[in-house]
Amino acid sequence: MAQRAAAEEARQLKAEQERAAKDKEDKARKQREKDQQKMMKEKEKMAAVYAAKRAEEEEQSKRLGGKIRMMLSKLSTDETPGEYSTSGIELGGPRIRILVSQVAYNHSLKNMHLSRGDIKDEDGISIAKILYNNTTLRKLELEGNSLGPKSAKEFGKALRVNKTL
Repeated sequence: MAQRAAAEEARQLKAEQERAAKDKEDKARKQREKDQQKMMKEKEKMAAVYAAKRAEEEEQSKRLGGKIRMMLSKLSTDETPGEYSTSGIELGGPRIRILVSQVAYNHSLKNMHLSRGDIKDEDGISIAKILYNNTTLRKLELEGNSLGPKSAKEFGKALRVNKTL
């Protein structure tokens, strides 16, 4: 009788342990599913932000005029003078990203003055990325903008790679 009770108790204990293990597996599976859904939402959000930025750049590109349009044209064909200055021209957001995409692979521009262009910290990160590819640029003037720690960190990384400045 005592053996039967002990055997029954052992079966119950084993069943409880199996239920606990199954519950733990179910909880872990649900957490993984939740994490995957969260990652998918983040990816969708990032894709939407990227698409919005791209659309904004395209719109700004269509509306660019005068000096900037001519500058971009010359940058894309490596026909720039040794020095360009955009001092005082508002370059925030999409305009700076358009400019950066042209300067990054230009081989004729040596000095670039982007002073007082209302350039924010996030845009400064884009500017710093120029330095990863462009080894012709010798001077990059950014005085009077709203650059902060994020851009400073990115410039530090870029300057470790680019030894020409």
